[in-house]
Amino acid sequence: MAYLAAPDTVEGDSIEIQLVPVVRVEWDDGAKIVRLYPELPDSDDGTMPTVDDLMANFPPDSEITPEVRLQVQIPIVRSGAGYYHLGFIEIPEIVIGLEF
Repeated sequence: MAYLAAPDTVEGDSIEIQLVPVVRVEWDDGAKIVRLYPELPDSDDGTMPTVDDLMANFPPDSEITPEVRLQVQIPIVRSGAGYYHLGFIEIPEIVIGLEF
């Protein structure tokens, strides 16, 4: 699966990061931005089963230039209840694999 990682905010539970599946990728050709959307709590949206599925939603290689930016919708981790101010932040790098 393709996941987004966020620091765990609960102290004392020995969990360092939380992983949230990516459910959607959006390519904004005009702005040259790739946006990643995390899974919402209690969502029926399908997740991206593999990194290949995730990358298939990225723009074609011919469109990837230094101007293309990668963003993620925040907050990445959301509890089941409450209201959130949604926004986007830039991702400076992406890690593909099992080691960080």
